[in-house]
Amino acid sequence: MPKCHYQMSPSAMKDFIYKLKFFCRDTEVLNIIETENGEKAVYINYIEVSEDGKTGRIIQTLYDEVMKQPTFLEKLIYENDFIPVYHNDAYQRMIQEKCVHESGEGLLSFNGVYFKLIEYFDHIFADMAKEFGAIEHSYPTLIEDKQLNQCGYLDSFPQYINFVNHLNEDLDVIHQFLNNHDEKHYNQETHVLTPAICLHCYINNQNSTMKQSIVTAKGKCFRYESKNMEHPHRLHEFTMREIIFVGEESFTVRKRKETMDYIIAYIERIKLRVKIESASDPFFVGDNKAKTFQAIAKLKYEIRADIPSLKKDIAIGSFNIHGNHFGKSYNITQEDLKYVYTGCTAFGIERWAYAFLSQYGLEIDLWPDEIRKYIEGDK
Repeated sequence: MPKCHYQMSPSAMKDFIYKLKFFCRDTEVLNIIETENGEKAVYINYIEVSEDGKTGRIIQTLYDEVMKQPTFLEKLIYENDFIPVYHNDAYQRMIQEKCVHESGEGLLSFNGVYFKLIEYFDHIFADMAKEFGAIEHSYPTLIEDKQLNQCGYLDSFPQYINFVNHLNEDLDVIHQFLNNHDEKHYNQETHVLTPAICLHCYINNQNSTMKQSIVTAKGKCFRYESKNMEHPHRLHEFTMREIIFVGEESFTVRKRKETMDYIIAYIERIKLRVKIESASDPFFVGDNKAKTFQAIAKLKYEIRADIPSLKKDIAIGSFNIHGNHFGKSYNITQEDLKYVYTGCTAFGIERWAYAFLSQYGLEIDLWPDEIRKYIEGDK
């Protein structure tokens, strides 16, 4: 059984492990150790699934790509020292209490206290959006692939895309399908499931002139992430609430900062243990130069919540600046004909509920008063 060993910086290691799990489903990462100098090493023990050594080549290719990327050091924007009151595995408790059911890989059904918390957090973020003057929108679950391709998403994140098929409009074909369910009868894909809510806002305003505006929407998002999908914090299907800013650069940057300040005040009110730091994963582009540009320009900040039972934190939201990328992609201009600047503040609703339960447990009496009263019906 082939083995290999690599050593690299923590940020590179994070990227490397993610890609290993995505592109090498038969690869087993046996051990990750942190050395005294702060670097990490990974030992990989894998089964070669092809005679030409393809698995080994993939591993080496992924390593080479990661090592070509510039070193990224996260910049801490905010951190608090609140001490979680709960340290056990909240997710297992949710399963035992039948608040959640694993419907498939990366798919969850939920009810009870978990569902009520999801409803509560969306209520908080929807009210926040209203305070910023956002106009509520409802968007479809599907996007035409040609529209998604206009902003480069298909080139940047092709592995995440979920294509939608339907049967060809032919009676004989449908009769044949009833007998054998053969995939050859599927029509060519023309739609994909939504990977990000804000994309609809830009598509809907294509070839238009816009004054500064703020939009909010909630919807389901879909990203296929292979073996990186892990219940309940990395799902194939999940719910996002976004607040989207469109206008001049100064307007977009200012609103991003104001939403960050608003969330920090809320976090301190409910005493949730989180930090906010700059993030290196690109939102709309995928090459190394773009990743470097994003880090330098401070385009993305993540809210990362502590999960005590896992001894790690997870991203539960982000504050993003896209520059004029979407303005150019969809020909959206300001009145002076300059392309609009866009940005969004985004919340993963299921992750907020999971992070809260991980820090407070399922005993409602231990929760902050405003959350307990909402859940108990005294809104």
